[in-house]
Amino acid sequence: MTDGMKHPGTSGGYADKKGNQYELIWAVEYALKCIQDERRSITYEDLDPDLAEGSEFTYVDEHDSTHVFQVKRQKDTSDKWTIDSLERKRIFKAARSHVAAKRQYHFGSMISCTKLRELSNHARESDNFNSFVQYVSANQESMREFEKLAELESLGSREEVWKVLQGMHFAVMDEGEYKKIVITLAEAMLDGAEGSVLFSAIGSVLLDNLRKRLTKNELLDLLAQKEIFVPEDKAKQTARDKVRDATARWQRSVRRELLDPEILRDETTELINQLDSIRLSFIVGVAGSGKSAVVNQLVEKLQSQNAEVLAFRLDRCADFNSTKKLGKRLELPKSPVASLQRAANERDAVLVIDQLDAISLMSGRLPNSYDAVADLIDEAMVEGIRVIVACRLFDLENDHRIRRIVEKWQAERITVNDLSDDVVANAVMEIGGDIARLTEKQRELLRLPLRLVLFKEIVDQPDAYSFTTPISLFNAFWDRKQKLCKIAHPELRFSDTLELIAETMSNKQVLSIAKRELNRNDYIKDAEILASENLLVIDNRHVSFFHEAFFDYVFARQWLSEGQTLVEFLCSQEQGLFRRAQVRQILEVLLAEEDFERFREEIEGLLLEKKTRFHIKEIAIIIFGNIGSPNDEDFDLALRINNKEPEIGQHLWRKLIRSNWFKLLYEKGVIQEWLDNDDLGLQQLAYLSLNNAVDDHDEIVAKLLTERCNIPKNSEKILRFLSWAEIYKSRPLFEILLDLAQSSDLSLDDKELWILFISLAEHKPRWMIELLTVCLKNALNIKFDNEIVAFRSYDNGFNRSIEQLSKSEPKLFVEAIIPYLLDAMYRTEKTSVLHDKLLSDAHFDYLSPPSERINNVGIALYNGAIYALTNLALTKPQEIESFLHVLASDNHSAAQMLLFHTFIANPKYFANWAAKLILEGGDRLKSGYLSDPYWVSCKVVRAIAPYVSDGDYDLLEGKLRDLSISYEWKLYKSRYKDKQLYGYTPGRTAFKFLSALDCGRLSPLGIRRLAEYKRKFSSKVLSSPEAITVDVVGPPVSPKAAAKMSDQQWFLAMKKYHKERVSLDLVGGAYELSMLLKQFTVDDPLRFAGLAIKMPPKMNPVYPDAILWGFSEASIPDNAKPVVFEAIRHIASLRSSECDEHLGRSLQHLAEDVPLDLVEKVIDRTLYSFRSKSDSSINASPNRDLEFEGINTTRGSLACSLANLLSHDKDGTRTAKVAPHLVKWASDPVLGVRTCVAHIIGACLQYEPSRAYEAFDQLIDTDDILLATESVERLILYIGNFVPEKIDPVVDRMLKSEEPKVREVGGNIAVFAACHWNRSQLMERILAGDKSIRKGVAKACTGMIGKSQSPKLVLDALRELMYDEDDEVREIVGEIGWSLSGHELYPFANFLKEFIESPSYIHAIPQLLICLEETTDKVDELIDLALHRFIDVNGGDIADIRTHASLDAYQVSDLVIRGLAQTKDKKRTSALLDILDRLVEINVFDINEKIERIERH
Repeated sequence: MTDGMKHPGTSGGYADKKGNQYELIWAVEYALKCIQDERRSITYEDLDPDLAEGSEFTYVDEHDSTHVFQVKRQKDTSDKWTIDSLERKRIFKAARSHVAAKRQYHFGSMISCTKLRELSNHARESDNFNSFVQYVSANQESMREFEKLAELESLGSREEVWKVLQGMHFAVMDEGEYKKIVITLAEAMLDGAEGSVLFSAIGSVLLDNLRKRLTKNELLDLLAQKEIFVPEDKAKQTARDKVRDATARWQRSVRRELLDPEILRDETTELINQLDSIRLSFIVGVAGSGKSAVVNQLVEKLQSQNAEVLAFRLDRCADFNSTKKLGKRLELPKSPVASLQRAANERDAVLVIDQLDAISLMSGRLPNSYDAVADLIDEAMVEGIRVIVACRLFDLENDHRIRRIVEKWQAERITVNDLSDDVVANAVMEIGGDIARLTEKQRELLRLPLRLVLFKEIVDQPDAYSFTTPISLFNAFWDRKQKLCKIAHPELRFSDTLELIAETMSNKQVLSIAKRELNRNDYIKDAEILASENLLVIDNRHVSFFHEAFFDYVFARQWLSEGQTLVEFLCSQEQGLFRRAQVRQILEVLLAEEDFERFREEIEGLLLEKKTRFHIKEIAIIIFGNIGSPNDEDFDLALRINNKEPEIGQHLWRKLIRSNWFKLLYEKGVIQEWLDNDDLGLQQLAYLSLNNAVDDHDEIVAKLLTERCNIPKNSEKILRFLSWAEIYKSRPLFEILLDLAQSSDLSLDDKELWILFISLAEHKPRWMIELLTVCLKNALNIKFDNEIVAFRSYDNGFNRSIEQLSKSEPKLFVEAIIPYLLDAMYRTEKTSVLHDKLLSDAHFDYLSPPSERINNVGIALYNGAIYALTNLALTKPQEIESFLHVLASDNHSAAQMLLFHTFIANPKYFANWAAKLILEGGDRLKSGYLSDPYWVSCKVVRAIAPYVSDGDYDLLEGKLRDLSISYEWKLYKSRYKDKQLYGYTPGRTAFKFLSALDCGRLSPLGIRRLAEYKRKFSSKVLSSPEAITVDVVGPPVSPKAAAKMSDQQWFLAMKKYHKERVSLDLVGGAYELSMLLKQFTVDDPLRFAGLAIKMPPKMNPVYPDAILWGFSEASIPDNAKPVVFEAIRHIASLRSSECDEHLGRSLQHLAEDVPLDLVEKVIDRTLYSFRSKSDSSINASPNRDLEFEGINTTRGSLACSLANLLSHDKDGTRTAKVAPHLVKWASDPVLGVRTCVAHIIGACLQYEPSRAYEAFDQLIDTDDILLATESVERLILYIGNFVPEKIDPVVDRMLKSEEPKVREVGGNIAVFAACHWNRSQLMERILAGDKSIRKGVAKACTGMIGKSQSPKLVLDALRELMYDEDDEVREIVGEIGWSLSGHELYPFANFLKEFIESPSYIHAIPQLLICLEETTDKVDELIDLALHRFIDVNGGDIADIRTHASLDAYQVSDLVIRGLAQTKDKKRTSALLDILDRLVEINVFDINEKIERIERH
């Protein structure tokens, strides 16, 4: 069958099925489902014709529901299924039939149909048809898809579509991934074979039993013949035991650091609640936040519900590259998913993966195991197993591979935060503590779960509430544990054992050591006792501390007792990130124990020692800057360091600008010195210090600024400072801002500043209004061209502030701002064409209705006034009456509009007054929008109509019923003579007003008049006014009506709409109807081919042309091709030049099957078009797109279509018909057309080379600029591949051309000649050519890297070009990053080293860095060189967040940190640390935070 749908009796049988591997994967999965339950069955190729319609196999589930499956591997080469393509495959017809028979219809493919899947899902979720329509109506795209479905004859009514969608299921599965998943399922259920062998065995059972209904028993009997069996109960029990052993090991590892009684986390409740709806959940948080605790609570809950859980942590696994190998690492009988399924034995199964960050590119030890873990999650998801993943937030956000998993399965993310105050209070009470005795700082410390564990151990001790820092809490914990352990185990070497383990870990820079390391002096027994006390963890013959923070503490204790200096300690080994964490811990212990003298000694030693790495110095500086109350000795130390090492001093001062240092620096005169210094860097430090001090020292900050405000050069700096500072916290600072505003240093159109004052509007709205009034007073004095300059500026920050103010302080806003708006109207007033008495103004008259767009400053103020007035009208109308009378007496239309908006807000209160003003009529009624001047007054009438007295109502009706609008009559009369223009009949405004009145109170005459208006005018007259928009003219027949039209009705419509649109409404004419016809042809080419055949000669040519156009975009099935060819033949016979452009295009997808006579028709029309004079000659210009111009001419379009037909010439007969005309066509005077003829010449080369060469000579015998077009360049290369000597003179001509673009393309072709046509001598010439030639050479060589037959020639050329004197050439060479994307980099390592050292390297960033990040090759040396050079090239720009370099530096720091986390090579570690030091020294954005998150991994 040609429609692609399988019909009863058309099966290809065994051979056909065997060849369709993708379809077989689906069938095997459902066969496995049948083995799980004897009530299920599968029939591959059903005999029942009803079931077989559009179905590959039938599956009956345990509820006796029948499911039919249609599987299409792919749709030609398209990337998605559309409604049209599925309709052509008769999918919807089959689906409707099956759903009507109460069957579920499944469509599976490798190609997506996302919108249809969403529609079918929502159809099933909707309780009824109306709720479904409500859903799709809220989404334009969904609504379009639904309407398109409703237009299909195969589906019926809209409600029928909904019913069919309820029974349709769309699934997208990649063939390779799907097969792996199905094999995993098979291995979980069956023994006797594994992998592809097992899959093939099941597949052969199905293929050998086509058209037979197979249940569990039949399938197992057939598989038994192939020695495939269901595992025995013993095997299932073994799997269960192994899964539970693995989970128990995981639970033991996490319970050691949990509080007892355990804290029930809110995140656990959230996770449990989403289990039924979310299949994959990511539990994320910072290290130590309690992710494992949350997951453990979930696991315990699931176990209590008899679910089978497999939980494990990846950081305890050795390297693995497959799910099977991971299973072995976990001591499971099969892969984790297969083992879990076997253990669950049809019960609920949950897979828990803890420490996913172990596979992270950023910090993991197992980055090469990512693919296996991704496969593991895929397998679990497809098999219906819920997956819970715990991962550090840093790795999720920074590793694109982990994010890919989240996006693929639409995982839900739950963030584990620090404990809340209430949770801390409850936990303290549960462990016997007294929350009232804890200070605020202590409660803050206990928000980290680990610290609560420590506190529990000491809660009953006398000094339990004396801790002030994490260190002091650890001290108390240590003392308590040591005492208890000594009582229980007198022989225990408590301190010695822990310190030995800490020292060994420190020396190896690891977080766990082998158990055998403790053989010395038999410390193993001591370690086992400490493990029983939950201080150590012994797992898989490795020993570690129960928490990483405890290791830090123990190490610091042990180190401090030895009397060694930090410098001595650090210089003994490489100073990696592991050491950085240890330095931090030691310095924090010194501070906690108040050993300030030793602390300062260590800081000074670290900062002055040349051998100390900079990233270590940085952490010392950070800790020094965080001292709670620095004193004179600390200040003296800072001065000493600055004097001895000024560069280090600069970094030190940058960290001493915190609030805790401010008062000391102020008292020492440092801040004042910085402020008054001409060095901009020092000034910046001063202002940063002031900003940090606003909360605690705002009066000092204000004093310093006030002293400097009168100096002109300072005012702008102070203003910028105030915009960044949180000045809502300080009235003294705000007073400075007011002073600056009064002196005009701050204006309404200062776009950079107002966005920063939003917080002022939020926290201190009264202050903000105070500031606004000052700025408005100044702004009204600055005009240009009768406009207030500031009112025309656009500032989203200002608009948001106004919106906030009008909501929070409406009365103050009205009192303060509206007088300035009235003043603005007065200052910019002008006469109005629509008003006799009222005046217009430059800013507020006839605004468009409020919209989401950003308004200018003036309109933002005006809209804010409307909002404030309407708010007050509802809440305090009596308070604004006097103010409204001011508006009513104002002679500006914009003031009347403010008044009317207020009336509309509370019509009941203002009804009598509003009615009085409406009855006065006149100009006041025209205070509306540009698109409808009467709209607002109409709204007033509509609002007050229910509340006015009967007398006023009658007066209003009498006034408005026959309201005569002079401009309506003038417009009508002026256009009456033009018969083609209509739609402006008088009475429209009266209709609006009369419709606004309460219809139930209208007089008989009013009712009759309203009925007349309704007959006379469209209901659109009553539509709300809109902003000025561009509307689309639609077809004169609706798509829904057109779908039901017969051929005769189509011809009647074409006759009726023979001419183009003549009215000013949005109803189209011939063109719009033809576009509808074109779309219907695309959707159903066979039906409209039949229509085309009947078209008479004198029809408007837009209609036959539309059908040709439709054919060019349609997918035409084989059975429709003869009719389509006949239709094209008929249209061609009409000989209408208007149809010529689409004549050739209509055959573009049918080129192989086009009959010769139709080819001749296209040739005939091409000849005619070349004889016509419709396309005039066009002068050559290097800046014009000749090919675009050519394809948009009739003969150019026909030439391209002919070339397409010739490219499918099987025997030369088509080419023979064209060849005699080639030379003539190649002589076309229009260069754009010649670019199209180039395609024909290229297509003729196979069968008529001599004529093609002759035509080529004629083609290029014109202006040089033609040689630079893409089509001619391709033709030159094509001919050169066969007869390079014919192209030699062309290349020579191009290289000598006066046109730079031609020389550039000539350089490109010359590279191809040198590399592929044995013209290597050309390379020397072109490399010595001018800039244009070298640009072409660079472009060609860059694109050919890795693809050329002469790689050395290309690389040598690039070596020269990357040092080219011209930066444009070097920039093109810099594109090699794109050319190498996806390639192995190792073969180019030596070249890339040279390239990175060249001036072109700067242009390759960041794409080359991305290549280096994503490559699987081991090119560490290359990466390190690229990183070093990046810093050399960009220098100080790296620290400036306004530059591209700072963005690239963010990626560079990722590469460095990732390298440090993964490398075990000492030499490379040192090289990476060198780069890291430079990044820290430059102060790359967020670098210290990144290091802190990663330093231990």
